[in-house]
Amino acid sequence: MAKGYWIGHVDVSNLEGYKPYMANNPAIFAKFGGKFIVRGGKFEVPEGKTRSRNVVIEFPDYATALACYNSPEYQANIKIRQAHSAGDRDHRGVRRPLADIERPLRYTGSATRSSECQTCG
Repeated sequence: MAKGYWIGHVDVSNLEGYKPYMANNPAIFAKFGGKFIVRGGKFEVPEGKTRSRNVVIEFPDYATALACYNSPEYQANIKIRQAHSAGDRDHRGVRRPLADIERPLRYTGSATRSSECQTCG
């Protein structure tokens, strides 16, 4: 079965206001089997545009990724995020390695661990 992914690109404008969003996410994602694959770290974009933070969250399948996004818990949490950041998200069902998706990010260092990240969620 193909995995499902959230791919987020975020610019945080108010870290203090954004922190509750970050604090709420682990329990929401865990309920849907979501786990961070990429969260922060150094990167370069050889083509196109991006934002200052990039996040990839893996779910058991595409339907579960969408169910998490559309859940009442996450929809409430979005209101916190939107007030303190600007971002782009997309949801993908992927049958091939993430490195093969269109417009991949080239990471020049290791991504930070979820517990170490200060500005993404």
